[in-house]
Amino acid sequence: MKTKKDFVKKSLKSELLILLNDLCVDLGFCLPKFEVEKIVNHKNYEADQFVEDVFIAEGLSIYENLNLTRQVKRKFTDKFGKEVSELDVNFEDK
Repeated sequence: MKTKKDFVKKSLKSELLILLNDLCVDLGFCLPKFEVEKIVNHKNYEADQFVEDVFIAEGLSIYENLNLTRQVKRKFTDKFGKEVSELDVNFEDK
């Protein structure tokens, strides 16, 4: 039988940090720490707003490279769907 110790509470902040790390490794979006902090401290995100915030933090326009814009959005939607909030993040098995 599983106890509370067998579960870990995921936070939106930690999940956004994981996503931003994936964007850095996979797509080269390695944001400055202060920009990362601004993004991960959101209480909720829609995919389009997340993409725009990442591009602004990187000093780019979402219209400059539509293929890259789609790739960043795909990373978000694969992880969270079209939107995510703190209320959507659950417990998971260790």
